[in-house]
Amino acid sequence: MEEESPCSSFTAVIMAGGNSNNFSFLTDTVPKPLIKLSGKSILHHLLHNLLSAGFKELAIVTNKQAYSQVEEHAKHCVSLLNEELSVQPSVSVYPVEDQGTTDILNGLSSSVAGDFVVVPCDLYGPFDFRTFVNEHSRSARLCTIALLDPTHGAGSTGATSMNVCLGGNDYEDWSYKYKVVTTLNEHNGRILGLVQQVALDNGDPYELYKWHFSRNQKCILRRNLVDLHVYAFSRLVFDVTSNEQLLNSSIRVGCLLSLLVPTIKHSPCSLFIGPHSTDRTWKLSDADDDEHKVHYFVASGDNFKCCRINSVDTLYWANMQLCRKGVKKGKVSIKNAVLGNVDLNDTSEIKNSVIGECGVFEISSK
Repeated sequence: MEEESPCSSFTAVIMAGGNSNNFSFLTDTVPKPLIKLSGKSILHHLLHNLLSAGFKELAIVTNKQAYSQVEEHAKHCVSLLNEELSVQPSVSVYPVEDQGTTDILNGLSSSVAGDFVVVPCDLYGPFDFRTFVNEHSRSARLCTIALLDPTHGAGSTGATSMNVCLGGNDYEDWSYKYKVVTTLNEHNGRILGLVQQVALDNGDPYELYKWHFSRNQKCILRRNLVDLHVYAFSRLVFDVTSNEQLLNSSIRVGCLLSLLVPTIKHSPCSLFIGPHSTDRTWKLSDADDDEHKVHYFVASGDNFKCCRINSVDTLYWANMQLCRKGVKKGKVSIKNAVLGNVDLNDTSEIKNSVIGECGVFEISSK
């Protein structure tokens, strides 16, 4: 008998906002989760990954304008996946106002019974949710953050292979805006500090709390990881997401480390009633339990060959990869197509392109 997946007791919360500044010319008529990748929507690909991993409870959050389209499409996707994967998941779609993600999570507190993961709808490609959830369940903790190492081992696809963007920019790949500088304790799996590389390059400060160092004296500083915005949460997080300090804020790592954890420390939650409930000696000793801490998980290797469909460039790239796979399997017929890097003449070339029927492109000189 097949062992039950560790994901079966978790709820998967999918952040599926309808609009995107990077896809404004597409999302004016089609919500971002419904944009197609080789004939299937971004949402369909993610639902396939989540259901294959063993999740039985799915909560899709979208804005009110896209709600009816996303709900109808989600039902259609689940119907197809029920037949393909022989699963019977519970899928709910929630319309929300354009608020911060902490407000959204707080609104879901009555619908989520236990621990849960938060996933962006544009996460594309293999992501081993079972291993990630197992890591989160290994000890009591507030949160586990997935950080992608795109350079480790044979599984270094996404952030390294899609290294050419439209417009001739050879340097900014899909992960450019998601690269982070982190301070990690490899002994206990805690993350003590994080800042976006872009923000640091622009002069933003990188803060570390002085009381961390008494028990985290052998930390490492890494600047080659990518924040996927994939999190696993203990249900404890709902005890504080309604705090006024967190209203209209984003459930990003910076918020977790600089706002969420200190808020929990100061909250009157019964979990903190004890010898340190009225004083602040925990700042000196850092003796709080793991259930109040933020941990990290480094995703690397062939089981995490993923990326974010966060731009038109990445959308084209992902479509090209799917077309190539289809051609190798002999299941896709492509008419009038050009794949890969093509030299047109001495002054022009097309890089990583797929040109379909009735497509007209202007080719600029180098």
